[in-house]
Amino acid sequence: MNDEPGRIPSLDGLRAIAILLVMVFHFTRGHDTGVFWKITDIGWAGVDLFFVLSGYLITGILLRTKRSSHYFKNFYTRRALRILPLYYGTLALAFLVVPLLSGCPSVPFREQVPFWLYYANFARGGGSPCFVIGHFWSLGIEEQFYLLWPILLLRCDESTARKICCSVILISLGSRLALAMLGAPTQATFAWTFARLDGLAMGSLLALWSQSDTLRARVERVSGPVLLVCATVLMTVIALGGSTLVLDESGSVASIVARTAMPLLLGITFAALLMQSMTRPRLSRVLSFYGSRPIARYSYGAYVFHMLMMPALVLAFPRARLIAITRSNDTAVLLFAALGITATLAVAALSYHGFESFFLGLRSSHRTATVHLSVPANE
Repeated sequence: MNDEPGRIPSLDGLRAIAILLVMVFHFTRGHDTGVFWKITDIGWAGVDLFFVLSGYLITGILLRTKRSSHYFKNFYTRRALRILPLYYGTLALAFLVVPLLSGCPSVPFREQVPFWLYYANFARGGGSPCFVIGHFWSLGIEEQFYLLWPILLLRCDESTARKICCSVILISLGSRLALAMLGAPTQATFAWTFARLDGLAMGSLLALWSQSDTLRARVERVSGPVLLVCATVLMTVIALGGSTLVLDESGSVASIVARTAMPLLLGITFAALLMQSMTRPRLSRVLSFYGSRPIARYSYGAYVFHMLMMPALVLAFPRARLIAITRSNDTAVLLFAALGITATLAVAALSYHGFESFFLGLRSSHRTATVHLSVPANE
């Protein structure tokens, strides 16, 4: 039930699915082989779903506030109050407090700089023996998008903006192909900004198309068949184990194709799913599953915290003990994932209500125009 005007519950469901995918991917490392585990191995795609959602939601907000006299001030202030307190608070905790209190080795400042300045997606490494923050690469890409896209969107009309989005998609695809063929490391095709903007661009393009009744109607008509075809291809790739080739640096033809095409395939799939979720009542009800709204609300904190908590979770729930309890490695992996997800969401909820909500309250003086979109989690 949509109990808030302008809120679309199915988008909460998509954001909840995105964070659950990411956590399942990270919390189920060390599993055995099997079809089920091939599904969990695609969990990294949750980041691509986040990208499509962010592109769509942020572009929709920007388009509706484009003529506001405080366009930049309101947007950047609201972004800063939502994102920066938790992000920089977490960095301060990881880089400054943890080494002082635990005796863990401190991270050299030169290795900290990419995280403080939001270009960690171009840096190697991501933490210390006591914590892991390598997953902050995606936050760097989103922040770079937030910095530049409002400026470009203000200075061009919608037709030009659509052309920019299409160009960015092609540039990302071409960059991944070139990097993969040149034998660049996985980080380059997976995390460098110019190679990973197609998801954000697809979400933005969907928001731009939605501004025109004619274009929106066309997109609605084709999104169903597109989703069916792309989902079929994606499930075939997963069944064949192709999702892991995205992280393969062997230079084989299969790995080059996977590293180049998978993010594009995911972007198209998720963009079509997003459109279908807003136009098909039955699908919308499925995505508005019980618990999706709070999971979506806490998804930003859950993303920030889940890998940071990994060392503590491993100590609290050692694999050997879980195997002894369950008498099965795979069951132990699932139990660890369930415990990890539960603990992460609990910490994220405490952070949201005990820390982040204070800064969210400050955003009321910088309200944007009414936007008929769901804006959960870090939006």
